[in-house]
Amino acid sequence: MSNQLDYCINKQNDKSVSIQLTGFIDETTREVLFRLKGEIPDNFGTLAIDTSGVSRISSIGIAHYSAFIKSFKDVRIKYQACSVVFMDFLSMLPGVKGEAEIESFYGSYFCERCDDEFSVLVRIEDVHISHTASCTKCAGTSAAIGYIEEKIKGY
Repeated sequence: MSNQLDYCINKQNDKSVSIQLTGFIDETTREVLFRLKGEIPDNFGTLAIDTSGVSRISSIGIAHYSAFIKSFKDVRIKYQACSVVFMDFLSMLPGVKGEAEIESFYGSYFCERCDDEFSVLVRIEDVHISHTASCTKCAGTSAAIGYIEEKIKGY
């Protein structure tokens, strides 16, 4: 199984395109993102990017990904289902996000009862509501979210 970045494009309608990214954003990413950019239709207003499948990001990959995002002019970018790795990347380099919106992300949780770490999809508007989730291993036990509210609000 290759860890090279891969993608799937879904044209939602004439004004919206959705892409899903999987694999590594690294030194091999430049050509993949260049090919992806060429396959995205012109004249759309919103680009939704699902990064739930991104499992690793290197420093060289950051540069390639940043150039890819900056190549979209007059396009509203929305991030959906951001992986924990991708959220860590955005927290280290918030300028890469630019004007893009984060709609949802996988929050990193830790259960004190069974010492299990797990991720849960969180909608950004629900961040202030609850910082707990049911543990996926021992069920019923709450676990504190790995991201603090102030960090998320910065997105």
